[in-house]
Amino acid sequence: MTSTQASEPSVEEQVAALLSRWEADCAHLSSSTRRRQHPALRQIVALGMAGVPALIKHHHHAPRTVEALLRQITGASPTDGCEHVEDWQDAWMAWARSRGWMA
Repeated sequence: MTSTQASEPSVEEQVAALLSRWEADCAHLSSSTRRRQHPALRQIVALGMAGVPALIKHHHHAPRTVEALLRQITGASPTDGCEHVEDWQDAWMAWARSRGWMA
């Protein structure tokens, strides 16, 4: 018997969709406060630690915003020694690998 119900999206799919929605909804906003308070970002935070690997994979979407989300969710700050934004994703990946969350 096959199910006609759509399967639930994976956490990675949820994070990607929420980041895309945030980018589309906030592209025209100049207020960083309004951008940070968008419901999509609150939904990502609500995913908690389950969303961390997906956030790290999608770090390139909006590095500063994803960085803030990762710090908020994890309480960690592995990018403190990084001189360039381009190095942030690598720092988070190393941090996640050291905890066995990413291969």
